Amino acid sequence: MFAAGLQAMYDRGELRRTADPNRLATVLLAAVEGGMLLAQVRRDPAPLATALDDVLDRIADLRPRRASARR
Repeated sequence: MFAAGLQAMYDRGELRRTADPNRLATVLLAAVEGGMLLAQVRRDPAPLATALDDVLDRIADLRPRRASARR
């Protein structure tokens, strides 16, 4: 599911051409599963929130840069 969504973003030009949707999907899944495991073990949602924040920041960083407006 993550791979399909990220591939759709890539196909629409919402991710840079250097992005690898399958690799990003693996990282996102690892963040979700690892974050959930740590959250359960520690009985604290903070590890999940941290993992998701970081991986979503990474995906946002892979969005194409917009050309600055000309003056």
